[in-house]
Amino acid sequence: PYTTLFRSVYEFGAGAASSAGSVPDIITNFNAMVDLIDLTWVGSRFGDASALAASATTIGAGQVGWQTGGGNTFVYANTGRLTESLSAADMKLELEGNIALTSANFAHS
Repeated sequence: PYTTLFRSVYEFGAGAASSAGSVPDIITNFNAMVDLIDLTWVGSRFGDASALAASATTIGAGQVGWQTGGGNTFVYANTGRLTESLSAADMKLELEGNIALTSANFAHS
């Protein structure tokens, strides 16, 4: 990550090793009031960034979504054209703690 005047920006790109099938990247100090997850270098345009229902098991095509579980927040990205199961999402990040994310926490198009 890099920091700009009180804001940390966490950048992820097409070569990121954060696929859902692998061990996710873990962010330990994300501050939803100011920090940003930058997915603009992933190589796919995302149509939406929104909360997933706690019971959700899939993520729509071209979507970024998040849900909380086990005391942490999980962010998923689907770069494909079809709905995917969360376990097969193209990217998974883990944020320590139950973080109140909004779409403003993402740069994604």
